[in-house]
Amino acid sequence: MPHNLFPVYPDSFPVEAAQVFLGLLKGQKEDLPCYIHAGWIVVGYGLNQIVPHDHDAIASTVPYTTEEAVAVLEKLSSSHAAKGSFIVDWKKLIKAVLQVIDSML
Repeated sequence: MPHNLFPVYPDSFPVEAAQVFLGLLKGQKEDLPCYIHAGWIVVGYGLNQIVPHDHDAIASTVPYTTEEAVAVLEKLSSSHAAKGSFIVDWKKLIKAVLQVIDSML
């Protein structure tokens, strides 16, 4: 079905959003809407990395633990200029971020 509803995902890693979302993962909760929005931006970037390139279902993916997600986001935030310097399982990261967002709603 043709349509014009293509999402506009970030085309470069959203460092600021990742850093803000890390605050939530590390226990900060004073600005929950901001943290959730930042997580959503990270999810959008992750989706841009896999859609439409990867057609395997994300539903069966086991997400990163919170500790793993923190480590991945910290690494991405500090070395975003060296894109490709390590492998990110975007499905695991997307799912981990969505689980955190879901737990806050």
